[in-house]
Amino acid sequence: MFKLKVVFLRLEELTLKEILQHLRISSISIGMHGSILITNMFLPLNALSIELYPYGVPSENYTPYRTMARLNGMDLRYIPWEVSFSFLFFFLFSFSIFQN
Repeated sequence: MFKLKVVFLRLEELTLKEILQHLRISSISIGMHGSILITNMFLPLNALSIELYPYGVPSENYTPYRTMARLNGMDLRYIPWEVSFSFLFFFLFSFSIFQN
């Protein structure tokens, strides 16, 4: 549909320079809540940063990357995504079906 190339980065296998080279040409960055998301400051203008929060961690309590995206000159779009109970239930139920 959108024909975007998907690249999965294993950060433990890359140097910081290699990570930043990928981010500088990325339209979207999706990452788990944590300190490595500070590298999203190297995304191009108008890129999208999606921060994934684990179950039970409310995104409104942790806002450093939302704040970073809103800084003058950053021009990043930011979306937090939280695991809801219904998603967790569906995921666990689906996983147990495929295991049998």
